[in-house]
Parts: sequence; C-alpha cells; structure tokens
Amino acid sequence: MAVPIGRHLNQENLDQENAALRELVTVYRYLSGLALQDADLAGVVRLISDRTSATVAVLTQLMDVLTAAAPGVSAEKAAADVREHMVHPRLGQVLRAS
Repeated sequence: MAVPIGRHLNQENLDQENAALRELVTVYRYLSGLALQDADLAGVVRLISDRTSATVAVLTQLMDVLTAAAPGVSAEKAAADVREHMVHPRLGQVLRAS
C-alpha cells in the first residue's frame, strides 16, 4: 500500500522528535546522577560534550576558560582549542554582548 508523501513526512518528523525527546530524557537522567554524586562542573561539561559530540566550554565574564571538553581529546587540549578560538576579536564582541 502506498503511503501519501505528506503522511510519510509527518511520520519522519515524529520519529525525529521522539528520538530527540529520548535523548533529552537520557541526558536528564545522566545530569540527575551527576548531581546526586556532587559532580564538578568539568563532569557536567564532559557529559554534555559526549552527548552532543561537540566542544563545550564554560567561560568567565572575562572570557577565561573555566573548563572545557571535546570528543576524543583531553580537557587541557579542549581548553587550549577554545582559547585559540577566543582570540578572534568578533567572537569576543559577540560573547560579551550576550
């Protein structure tokens, strides 16, 4: 039986939304577990980085890196990479404005 295109797209969107919600629940559970263990900020940043497969950093108002994490590299390397990107003057302006 042929499925109308509109119906297929709706099912595809629904599947994507369900996957995103499942991931959100998983991250919530991990964060709850970290909170119960009195995890430090670095642990939370590492979790978010692992789950999003992205570089994550927490900066001070003066743009110093408090902690950073990135997939497949040490925290020190992730922090160095973030610092390297922070030298771009436009990025500093954007972050200061937020």
